[in-house]
Amino acid sequence: MLEILINQALALDEVAQQSMAKLAGKTLLIQIEGTPLAWFFAPQADGFLQMPAQIEYPDATISGMPFSLLRLLSEPTLLTTGIASLHGEMQVAQSFMTIFAQLQIDWEEQLSLLVGDVAAHHIGNVARNAQQYTQQTAQTWQQNIVEYLQEENRFLLTQPELTLFCNEVDGLRSDVARLEKRLERLLMKSPVH
Repeated sequence: MLEILINQALALDEVAQQSMAKLAGKTLLIQIEGTPLAWFFAPQADGFLQMPAQIEYPDATISGMPFSLLRLLSEPTLLTTGIASLHGEMQVAQSFMTIFAQLQIDWEEQLSLLVGDVAAHHIGNVARNAQQYTQQTAQTWQQNIVEYLQEENRFLLTQPELTLFCNEVDGLRSDVARLEKRLERLLMKSPVH
């Protein structure tokens, strides 16, 4: 079902299909952590995708929690942030995720074919709310960690402290340059021994 859906989307997007064709011979495994769910992707030279039941040695493996993997579909650059585990070739994984992100698949509509409109809408709402909560929580954690490292631990400088430090370094650099010039002039005036 997923293979058909992705190939239908690829058929409607010539650029994505060409990008997928460039990945022919490369393979990707996406796993949902803590579950037996795994999908293998094997692009073909025609730009379409095959999803074999098993690939012995995928070129790249991405594993993560469901909402993390969903976020990667919309923001493939998050792959480098550790939002999911990556093993293998980073470029292959990044290319796959970029292509998947460019495909405009209405996942809720496709889910409705399996579970019905009302259930798919509710699942979509839960997924969107969970994604929003996850983003807000991550942002809050990031702010708290930065504040702790700056204020409590004093491990990081605050922005005003950093600006002051940089200004002082610039001043010191100018002072050293002036001193160097002054020494050069004094050495030129004094006789050589």
